[in-house]
This record gives sequence, structure tokens and C-alpha cells, in this order.
Amino acid sequence: MTLQHLPNAISIARLLLVVPVTLWLLDGQYEPALWLFVVAGCSDALDGFFARRFGWQTRVGALLDPAADKVLLVAAFFTIGWLGLVPWWLVWTVFARDVIIVALYWHRRVPVSAEPTTISKLNTFAQTGCVVLVVYDAAFGANRVLIDSWIAVTLLTTVFSGLLYLGLWVRRETQLRSAA
Repeated sequence: MTLQHLPNAISIARLLLVVPVTLWLLDGQYEPALWLFVVAGCSDALDGFFARRFGWQTRVGALLDPAADKVLLVAAFFTIGWLGLVPWWLVWTVFARDVIIVALYWHRRVPVSAEPTTISKLNTFAQTGCVVLVVYDAAFGANRVLIDSWIAVTLLTTVFSGLLYLGLWVRRETQLRSAA
């Protein structure tokens, strides 16, 4: 493996971390799950930095990085939802947004760019922060007002970014139909 493959290797490592994070959460081992999730979350910034800084972007990486993020976050949300640490409506909102984005991306007629929007980046930060705060609370105890506020921000950014992607798709579809 050459260094140009490092960002993809980091994304693959993030995918592999989903299993121990999920198992530790289910086993009630919140502290190690928390730290491993934080490492996985930081790896998202690291692979992006290497790819952009050194020009190591690849088509595989452009798909692998967001896929690793989605798998990590959806698995984390389903697990903390299963454990009763977050409400199910939040879990299903996170899941529905990702299903919408993946469905639009794979729609053959009107491709949606894999490049994340600013609100999407903010949403990933909010979702990651939500998982960190909730698992931190389970491990050590935290301020419930802060957690509930973060859940509200996560809900808003999730819904807004999902609607934005849907709106972009509708606009492109409309442009294609009017051009035909």
C-alpha cells in the first residue's frame, strides 16, 4: 500500500470500528465504546485532511468516506436507541435522512453529488456530538439540558439537510424535464 491509499485505509478502519463500538455499547461498556467512537469520529477528519492536503482523492474514497460515516452513525444511533438512551423518533429521522440521500445518489437519471453540503457537514458534527454526549452521559453522567438541547439541534440539522438534498434533487429533475 502506498501513502496515497492512506485516506481509504482510514475509512476502512472506521468501518471496522463499528463492530466493537456496537458490541461494547450493547454490553454496557460505555467508556471504551465512547473512546473508540471518538477515535472513529476523528478519523473522519483525518482521512479528509490527508486526501485534500496531498491530493490523494479517489473515486473509491469519495464513496467510502461518506459510507463509513453513515454506517458508523446509523449503527450508533440504532444501538443507543435500542438501549433507550435516545428517543426512537430521532433514530428513525437519522436513518430516513440517510436512506433519502443514498436513494437520491443512486438514482441513475439525476445524480446527486457525493460532495457534502455545509449543512450536511454540520449535521454530521451534530450527530457525532449527540452520540458522544449520550454515551458520555451513560458512562459518567452529564447535564440533561445540554443533551436534550443537542438532540434538538441534531433533529433540526438532520431534517433540514435531508430536505435540502431532496430539494436539490427535485430541482435537477425539474431542469432535466424542462430541457427534454
